[in-house]
Amino acid sequence: MKRASLIPAAVAAISIFLTATGFQCGSSEMTTAKLAYSQHNLEKADSSFMKEVEKNPVNAEAWYYLGRVRLERGNYSGMAEAYKQSLSVSKDFEPKINDDKKYVWGQTLNQGVTFYNRSVILGKDAATKDSSDLLRQKAIEAYKLALLVNPDSAMTYQNMAGALHVS
Repeated sequence: MKRASLIPAAVAAISIFLTATGFQCGSSEMTTAKLAYSQHNLEKADSSFMKEVEKNPVNAEAWYYLGRVRLERGNYSGMAEAYKQSLSVSKDFEPKINDDKKYVWGQTLNQGVTFYNRSVILGKDAATKDSSDLLRQKAIEAYKLALLVNPDSAMTYQNMAGALHVS
C-alpha cells in the first residue's frame, strides 16, 4: 500500500523538478554569450550573441546585448543595427537603448568637435595643411556616426556642414 502512494509522489516530485530546472536555462549560445560578457571577453561575447541571433532572430534580449557589446567595442554602426533589430522585436529594452544612443551621440559629436577644432588650429599654418584636412575628414566621419545614432540632431548637421564647407 505504501509503495503505491510513493510512485505518484515520486513522479510529481520529478515533474516539478524538471519543470523548474528545464525552463530557466536559455540556449547554450545565450548562456555562453552572457558568461563571456560578464567576464568582459567582448570578442567571444560578440560572436556568441551573433550565433544566438542567427539561430533565434526574435530574441530581443540577445540583440540588445549584441548592441551593448558593440558599443563597448566602439563599433557604433554595428551597435545601431543591433539595437534597431532589438526594437523591431520588442520594446522591452527601449529605455536602455535610448540611454546608450544618447551616450554614443554625445561621444561622437564631441569627438567630431575635437577633430574639427584641431584642424582649425593646424590649418593656420600652410605646412600642416594635409594634417588639417585629415583631421577635418575625421571630424566628418565622427559626425556621420553621430547622425547614424541620432539623425534628428540639428546641431550635428550644422557642425558637419561647417566642416564640409571648409574642406
